[in-house]
Parts: sequence; C-alpha cells; structure tokens
Amino acid sequence: MAVMLPQLSVKQLTKYSISYLENLLSTCKPVSNHGALVQPREFFAVMEVAFSPTSPLAGNPSLQRKMLSLYPKIKKLSLGSESRPVSRMYFPALLGRLNSELPLEYQTEVLSCLVMCLKKDEDCFTKWENSYLATLQQSGLLLNHLVNTWNSLSAGFKSKLFNTVDVFQSKNNPLLENSKIKAGLDSCVKACQAVKEKKASRSSFFSFGKLFKLILLLLVAAIAVDVYKHKGYKASKTAQIAKEYGIEQAAVTGYGHVKDGFNVANSWVQTNYPTYYSKFRERADPAAEFVWQKLTIAGAFIAETTKPARDYLNVKIPQLLEKIETEGPVYLGIVRDHLQHFWDTWWPVVRKYLVIIWEYLSENVPVLLAKAQELLTNLGYKIYELAPDFFSAVASWFAKLGEKIVEKLPDVLAVIQEYAIIAVNLAVNLIHSAVEWVQNMAGSAEVQDTVHQKSTMAGSSKPQ
Repeated sequence: MAVMLPQLSVKQLTKYSISYLENLLSTCKPVSNHGALVQPREFFAVMEVAFSPTSPLAGNPSLQRKMLSLYPKIKKLSLGSESRPVSRMYFPALLGRLNSELPLEYQTEVLSCLVMCLKKDEDCFTKWENSYLATLQQSGLLLNHLVNTWNSLSAGFKSKLFNTVDVFQSKNNPLLENSKIKAGLDSCVKACQAVKEKKASRSSFFSFGKLFKLILLLLVAAIAVDVYKHKGYKASKTAQIAKEYGIEQAAVTGYGHVKDGFNVANSWVQTNYPTYYSKFRERADPAAEFVWQKLTIAGAFIAETTKPARDYLNVKIPQLLEKIETEGPVYLGIVRDHLQHFWDTWWPVVRKYLVIIWEYLSENVPVLLAKAQELLTNLGYKIYELAPDFFSAVASWFAKLGEKIVEKLPDVLAVIQEYAIIAVNLAVNLIHSAVEWVQNMAGSAEVQDTVHQKSTMAGSSKPQ
C-alpha cells in the first residue's frame, strides 16, 4: 500500500494502482488500536484523487466510481483507529486543507473528517482553539457545518463545542474593536452566534406528557396515603368524595353489568361449545387435510422452481449490500450538501420576495376589501330601492318561516327519537330471536342424536 498509494497521481499507472488497492483492501484486516495504517500524506493523496476536479480520474467516470467505493475503506484505515494521537495528527492538516473554493463534494468530505477527529479526541478542540486566529476562514466553514448538522451531534459533543465557542468569542471581541478586520471574521462571529442561539433554544424539561404522569402519580399517592391514614377505604375521604359525586355507584353498577354479561357469555359457551366444536371438526378436518396436502405439493414445486433464482440472489445480494454500504453514504452526503447549498443560496432570495409580497398584500388588501364592502352595500341599497315592498315581504316571509321551524323542531325531534327507540328495540328483539333459534337448532340436533341411538339399540336387542 505504501508503494501503490503515491502512484495514484500518475495517470498511466492509475488503473493498475486502483485494481491493486481493490484486491489488497478486500483481504485487509480491521484496524488495530496501535495507530493508522495509512499515513496522512498518503491519505491526502487518495482524497485529492477521489474528489479533486484536477485528478487523473476526472475524465474516467468508471475509475472514479471505483475509487469512491474504495475511499471509505482507506479512510477507515487512516482515521478509523481508536488511537487518540492519530486524530491529533490529522486535525491540523485537515483544517489547513479546508477552503471555500474547494468543490462541494471535496469540502464536505474534509468537514466530515474534521468532525470525526473532534468526536474521537477531545484534544482536537484544544488544537482548534490554539490555531483559531490563524484559521478564521476554515473555522467559519467548520462552525457553519456543525450548525447545519446540529441534530446529528451528541450531547457531549455539543457541550464541548459550547466551551470552544466561548473561547472563540473571547478572541473575536478584541479583533472586532480593531479597525483592521481579518478575512473570515464575520463568518466566525455569525457562526458563534448561531451556536449560542442553539444553546439558548435547547428543549426544556417541561412537557404535557410528563405533567400528566406527574399528576397521575401524585393522585395515586394521595389516595394511597388517605386509605392508609384512615385504616381502610370506607372511612377515607376518597370514599366520601366518590360517593358524593356518584363515582362509586357508577363503578359498582358498571362492574355489575360487566360481571352479568361475562356470566351469560360463559354459561352460553359452556353449554354450546362442545356441540358446535364437534360439528366444526367434522367438516373442517377433511378440508384442512386436503388443503395441507396441496400446500405441501405447491411448496415443493415452488422450492424446486425457484432454486436457480435463489442461488443467484444469495450470491448477488451480499455484493449489492456491500456496495450500498460503501458508496451509499458518499452519494447521500453529496445529495444532502447539494440540497443544503441550494437552500442556503435561494432561500434568502425567496424570503425577500415573500416579505415584499406580504407587505404589499397587507397594505392593499384591506383597502380593496373596504372598497368591495362599500360597493356591495351601495348595490344592496340600490336593489332594495327598486322594490322595497317586495323585499320587505320576502324578509317577513323568511322571519315567519324561521318561527315555524323553531316551533315545530321539538315535535320533529320527538318523532325522530321515538322512531330511533323503535328501531333499537327491533334490533334487540331480532338478536334475541337469532340466539333462541341457534339454541333450538342445537337442542333439536341433540334430540335427533338421542332418538337415533335409542332406535339403534332397540333394533339390536330384538333378534335376541
């Protein structure tokens, strides 16, 4: 690997180098905790070849895709080590490499590597604080990236970032007082302010769900203490309140209805279950056996027919999943950054015009509504003046109609209620009739079986 990685920048050897790296990485063991297997100079060469528009792969999309698929493995060999000195060694070089003029994919990858170093080693925050004044432009880009990906950061990482931003702001104040402002200072000040706003707007502890649980817990605790204090439920204040407001009576009545319904259902099941179950088994067992035989034949046929396709999928699906695992994050990051770039570029413009449209509408719509109201009022008066007697008669007719509706409405509601009660009673009677019919059918079947058994026994006893 130490020989082949530098050869990636040589256009004539690029194809051979990528093929060799592909074979080598497929047999490479996981990274140990002793350090990085790929040194920073070699890793930056790989990053340049994979993402730079001036790389030897720029005119060869197939080789570029293959290199992008190998890049996550090389990145793991470089930054994937849990050894802290590795992150400290990479962080300053990555921060110096960050530039707003880099292509979006390249810039996003450098930012993700910087975030990875910060997550792995707390001392990277110290190195960042020490080099802040010399890397204002790079720090502004990194801070803005952290703000844009705020929801994916852990609570511990955010706490360390808050402390670092405090240090940055203490260094920004003297620079703002000077007449000579360094390049990138404005971006850093805005990004630090955005981080401070994130800190101020962190979600509070309060929520309605927690409040409801707290009230319920306090209520249960109060009832338990009340019952324990009065040595029983009957003498407690809880019982008095429940009786006063009818809660206890409603609970007892509801429990009685539920118990009666359960007893009725249980007695019906105990009486009729054996009969219906035996009849069901007589008809269902042959059908179930037939269906099971056919399903067994169909399953064997499907297994034999689909065996070549299943063998093919067993080979191809792991390859496809591995490709998605290696290349998916890269392309998802590219799409996400493009969308974020589009949002950051066009949303301020759209928002500006939306504000202008809103101000225009706020200023002119009330005037237009007032004019329309005035015109409609005048039109109504003009129409009314054409035939005042006619419109007065129409108004009085509508008034009388409303009075009649109000007068007849209770009678209509009473009739509707009466018909509803009749319909409910009919439905209840129909259900009772259906239950009695099923019970009679079951009883007649038992009687027929008993008569048949007696006749059989009588016929068998006559020859004797």
